[in-house]
Amino acid sequence: MAVLPLSLIRPALDAGSVSQFWVEGIRFTRRFRLLYHRNKYLTRPMEAMIRLCRETWA
Repeated sequence: MAVLPLSLIRPALDAGSVSQFWVEGIRFTRRFRLLYHRNKYLTRPMEAMIRLCRETWA
């Protein structure tokens, strides 16, 4: 048994080599990080993406 991202196991699910089940009362959440190199130039689209992420999920 394992807890894995759906995107990782989708091919195996489609092939029928693994199966999934839901556990009532349990909800898994994930935290994401936005990473960028502090000494690299940020283009306008990159700055816009950072701003969007901060406004949406901060």
